[in-house]
Amino acid sequence: MERIVYMARLCPEKVEGYRKAHQEVWPELISEATKSGVKNHGCFLRGCDLVIYLETENYEQTLADLNAKAVVKKWDASMSEFFDPGFPSQESEPWDEVFPMD
Repeated sequence: MERIVYMARLCPEKVEGYRKAHQEVWPELISEATKSGVKNHGCFLRGCDLVIYLETENYEQTLADLNAKAVVKKWDASMSEFFDPGFPSQESEPWDEVFPMD
């Protein structure tokens, strides 16, 4: 199992909207993520800094599959307004896992 972590940054005035959007995540998005191999996924927010976590068997394959799905493209487009455009995207550069307790 691969555990993937990366960061993003939200625009300060968009934090509450981002929180609200994630209280109403589309069921079809969750379904398609599961079909693409996502086993677990979560976001952690402190101020404007966002840490994204997911588990999958093959991150590259899962990411390619997800990015090809219409519902994911629609979700990503709806989420793009929340992110700080000056903060570099790190989705393709996840952090290295140094210590897994399991």
